[in-house]
Amino acid sequence: MAMVDYSTGRAAYLQVADALRGHILDGTLQPGDRLPSESALMAEFCVSRTVPRMTLRVLKAEGLLDSHPGKGVFVRERRPLRRLSSDRYAGPGPSPFASDARAQGRRADWEYRLDREPAEPWIADRLAIHKGDEVVVARYLFRSDGEPTQLSTSYEPAALVHGTPIEDPEAGPATSNTIARFASIGQHIAEVVEEVTARAPLPEEVQRLAMRPGVPILTVQRTMWTAQRPVQTSDIVIPADRYLLAYRIPVARPE
Repeated sequence: MAMVDYSTGRAAYLQVADALRGHILDGTLQPGDRLPSESALMAEFCVSRTVPRMTLRVLKAEGLLDSHPGKGVFVRERRPLRRLSSDRYAGPGPSPFASDARAQGRRADWEYRLDREPAEPWIADRLAIHKGDEVVVARYLFRSDGEPTQLSTSYEPAALVHGTPIEDPEAGPATSNTIARFASIGQHIAEVVEEVTARAPLPEEVQRLAMRPGVPILTVQRTMWTAQRPVQTSDIVIPADRYLLAYRIPVARPE
């Protein structure tokens, strides 16, 4: 590790953070490795005691370190689920989340709440219905090996699903698989559109997902279309350190 260079004008604690971060990201420090003590960092970088303390605070806020009282500070374990977006709607099977977890030897479970509400303007626009039209709303919390991993809120036109066997997504035929659910009432999904963005989490999201400070979230706005109309739109919230978004895109061979 490099010594602190005071001629650069960059604060000493940030230089130490740069060095430690680099070793975490390049694998020199592996997940589960214990970091040197504050005294050892002071000696190694020739800095005062406040520098290691501020350094560790920065790296914890970035989600790279975990503290265990009485044991020390450790490189945080990172085992994100792999979300292969280009394949996840290819067949019947279980829900995409359950498929992701199962493919990596994880246990998936979830809880949900079902409501009926008037459509807000932005939901009405995404579902091509009128503002105030009733929608069936399913709010999910998904867990992987017991760890909260994803929030999802889906909206479906009540005029389409009310009174059908699929109104409750967990009680009818083909539970949890949206494509199979809609096919069972003659609505065949032809296209799935996903838009991915990133932002800071809201306080409620931090609490429900048991998130660490400094970790951003990924948001996926997903809409499922038949050949004629959108039949479901969803807002999916994922802590950026718990899911790896992977895409496999076929490329046509040039003639």
